[in-house]
Amino acid sequence: MIGGGSAEGGAVERHMLGFQAAYARRGIKLELGERLALGYQFHIASSREQAIREAAPHYEENMKMFGELRLVRALTDEQIAAMRDPRLAGTVKLPTIEDAVKAGGFLAGRPEDIIEQLKAVEKRYPGLDRVICATPLGTPLDVQLGRPRPVREGGDPGLPAAPGPPPRRSRARGSGRVRPRSGPRRRP
Repeated sequence: MIGGGSAEGGAVERHMLGFQAAYARRGIKLELGERLALGYQFHIASSREQAIREAAPHYEENMKMFGELRLVRALTDEQIAAMRDPRLAGTVKLPTIEDAVKAGGFLAGRPEDIIEQLKAVEKRYPGLDRVICATPLGTPLDVQLGRPRPVREGGDPGLPAAPGPPPRRSRARGSGRVRPRSGPRRRP
């Protein structure tokens, strides 16, 4: 598994070629991308710009969390240190979601745009047959499901309010059927 966030700096290409070369040393010829999976973060909206705007806060929080673990290749040691210390935070330029979209590590836009981006990946790595797409960790469920949020929650004023969450359900013990939850569960 190679994370799409590795796209910055050409790391995906280097990993693909290194993996292929390691198998070649064992006498096994692989197509570029074969036996590997690529992982991408994504956000779907009515335009690329809107997707970037909506996903930016979640991308930034995700970067702060994974940057500290050294899983964001685009971050330098200086940038990681600055993210830890609020006094230094404004002294360094951090990678943005726009940078990640431009580098190909974050897929953003309409469904057709994302399909087009994935088709380009498919063409570049003909042996690749597994791609994992996920929203940045911490993205609220209503955003992941594309439900519009009311203005009071930072949503678009031109969209209707989001429907409430679906009713909670719990499994009835032993019956195999699902029943609505009604109050606290009592144990016999």
